[in-house]
Amino acid sequence: MLETLKSAAESLKQELKVYVLVSKDRRTPKTAKVLLGAAIGYALLPFDLIPDWIPVIGHLDDFIIVPALVRIALRRIPAEVVRECRERACDRHVRSQDGSGWRALMPLQAVEGRRAGFFKIEAAVDAGAPVLRIVHRGGNRKMEEKIVYFEKPGRENTENVMELVLERAESRNIKRIVVASTRGNTAKAFLRAFEEKDARLVVVPWQFGFKESGNPFPHDLVDEFREKGHQVHFGTMLFHTMDFYGTNTPKVMANLLRTFGQGTKVCMEIMMMACDGGCIGEGEKVIAVAGTGSGADTALLASAAPSNRMTSLRIHEIICKPIL
Repeated sequence: MLETLKSAAESLKQELKVYVLVSKDRRTPKTAKVLLGAAIGYALLPFDLIPDWIPVIGHLDDFIIVPALVRIALRRIPAEVVRECRERACDRHVRSQDGSGWRALMPLQAVEGRRAGFFKIEAAVDAGAPVLRIVHRGGNRKMEEKIVYFEKPGRENTENVMELVLERAESRNIKRIVVASTRGNTAKAFLRAFEEKDARLVVVPWQFGFKESGNPFPHDLVDEFREKGHQVHFGTMLFHTMDFYGTNTPKVMANLLRTFGQGTKVCMEIMMMACDGGCIGEGEKVIAVAGTGSGADTALLASAAPSNRMTSLRIHEIICKPIL
């Protein structure tokens, strides 16, 4: 019986995802919204009024109180509203968009912070994109932003990355976008995307002689970038200086950063390279873009720092990255 009650209570909480949408629908009467809000709030409390460890009774509160509130509320809501919201909730939960490469995440979770603030974590499909929102409420501050995770790394994410970077650059008034590009393809894509934008691009290719004599980045593209007010910086690749310094420290640092993804490692490297070369200022907020192998799949918003003051570099926001 206890297992049956547990299962029923869990199914009920899954059903509450539908009622979250119903409560936000403008066609839902205010009285019904209040009742649904009470049911949802109770189901998502970090504690139960009757503790779950009490046999049988501990799960009856979920099984009786919440359904009672929902039943009363549903009597006041048009049936088509509930039906439409149920279809949307189902889409959010099992969605697998063809060709998108984005993984659907759980629709809702809530956790309470231990200190004065309140933290809420929402994962949902927003305009067709699975995103993670982190909201912090504490004192007079409220912060909310989304993080997009790609199911697979690689260049197929480049178009989506550019859209996200454009959006974040405009909302945060970022004036410098630092982009890793080996053979110029990613650089060209960003040049087109930022053609009539205020932000300036700083492209960081491989250093000369990294894997072969010369450099695979096209020379004519360097001229085009500079003519349009952007920069291309060929600097020493900081995480590949083991032979020069006679130490494995750069390699250890690179491997540590790769635990977050190859793109994260490259983002950190190109920001310091660009700062070392005077292309961006120390402490300047920039967006760094890099990828895995080719293209772009990672974007970070950060305050830049030179390599000799790496500890001053700050990652403020993860815009997007692959799920590893």
